[in-house]
Amino acid sequence: WYVVRTALLDATGMESVHEPARRNDVEALRRLLDEEPELLHAGDERNPPWGEPMHAACRTGSLEAVRLLLDRGANISSSAG
Repeated sequence: WYVVRTALLDATGMESVHEPARRNDVEALRRLLDEEPELLHAGDERNPPWGEPMHAACRTGSLEAVRLLLDRGANISSSAG
């Protein structure tokens, strides 16, 4: 579990908001956004083409994550990368 879990962490040791968006993990995504609402517009430093969490969710077909991000005010007009 530890090895898998650390792969989901960003450079600061926090879970990247992009990972739950990619894997459609709405509960983890909600928890992260509740704790730090500014993550809604965070870029993915490890994988810049993913852009913001909305881009990650859309590119992987994570419909529930997209809905949550829209409910939280994600910008549907921003460009990735």
